[in-house]
Amino acid sequence: MRFLAMFGVLFGIYMPDATADCWVVTNLSGYGARASDNYDFDKDQITNGVFHVSIYGKDGNVTSVGKSVMAGELLYMSISSNTLIGLYSDERLTMLETWSITHNKKVLYTKVINSIDNKWSASRSMTGDVVGLCEIKLIQYK
Repeated sequence: MRFLAMFGVLFGIYMPDATADCWVVTNLSGYGARASDNYDFDKDQITNGVFHVSIYGKDGNVTSVGKSVMAGELLYMSISSNTLIGLYSDERLTMLETWSITHNKKVLYTKVINSIDNKWSASRSMTGDVVGLCEIKLIQYK
């Protein structure tokens, strides 16, 4: 976890303040490779997945909408006004996600999972559609 904290500090130095943006994304499909399939790439998709991808300054978040399934506990941070990275690591599992919104209403998504027992180890690369904008409710602390 110290690595994640240091990573956040380093990116915080280089990330300029930005306005808040939130996009509704869906129709994610592409290719994935899993340990259980000898890392052979095959077609992959997130069926019925709808997500809110939010960027507010140096921070960001990805939330699922409705019945979309998503792994929690990732620490998200923006690396530009339209790109987020999500990080998670513990003694059993490491995850890294990227979400990037293009200027022509597409989302680019990647995910890497490396598990100690290789049960969940996988790599995914997908594209999807930006179908709208969503509202961000920021909490201000005094």
